[in-house]
Amino acid sequence: MPQPQANIHQQKQILFSAIFVLLWSTGFIVAKIGLRHAAPFSFIFIRLVIAVIIMAILAIIMKARWPTTLKQFLHLSTAGILTHAVYLGASWSAVYQQVPVAIVAIIAGLQPLLTTVMAGRLLGEKTTQRQWIGLLVGFLGIFIIIEPRLQAALISFQGVGLALLALLGITFGTLYQKRFCQGIDLKAGQVVQLLASLLVVWPGISLFDEGPINWGWEFILALFWMSVVLSVVAIGLLSWLIYYGAASSVSVMFYITPPLATLYAYVILGENLGWLGIIGMVVTMSGLVLVLRK
Repeated sequence: MPQPQANIHQQKQILFSAIFVLLWSTGFIVAKIGLRHAAPFSFIFIRLVIAVIIMAILAIIMKARWPTTLKQFLHLSTAGILTHAVYLGASWSAVYQQVPVAIVAIIAGLQPLLTTVMAGRLLGEKTTQRQWIGLLVGFLGIFIIIEPRLQAALISFQGVGLALLALLGITFGTLYQKRFCQGIDLKAGQVVQLLASLLVVWPGISLFDEGPINWGWEFILALFWMSVVLSVVAIGLLSWLIYYGAASSVSVMFYITPPLATLYAYVILGENLGWLGIIGMVVTMSGLVLVLRK
């Protein structure tokens, strides 16, 4: 790739990464608000229905190239189910079962470390000693932010298990898409992934005997944000970043999610950030610089 094009490509990666993190970090906060009015699978199902419709319209308007083989459909479906159905279903169920958002966030914060280990083994991506140190420093920052809230938390093994399942879903979804979904149009691929996830989530509504939805402006706004901003815009950016970047570099962006989620909780929900939270953010950002610095 010529140098000017390489610079433009790098600038796009930085811009898209920043936008993705700013949007994705709102997920825990908005999910907590929406789950006041609907059970997890009902909320996720409606979110996915809206996202499928929007992405299908965009794919048709933009004349996306649709997958042509059953193998491509299966690979896209698998990546989508891991990224949407497993990750969202498990993490939202954990929050719905009163597992503190802080604990779900810190477990999800393990994703970059786990992805880096697996990317080296499965994708042949090289990880330097400095990057390992950066990943560990980033996790230390997350722990500093979350640890005070862990002290008073009473949680079940089932809730922690759900959070761990969410971690595995997003990790293997990232790796699977990087390895098996290359060369497939991102817009059309998104439609297939969302539709496959929808079909997996749908039976969960009856299986877990979820009650009716309390429709109101708060739930509608939360649903719009999760359906359009996160399921379409943020996941679309993530797909682009995975497609054009190293999986381990992309996944480290998730380290910024817990600090930003803590900041959003302070601004939106009135939760006190505290000095430890600020220190944790600085430590996490330092780890990010170590990992991404050339």
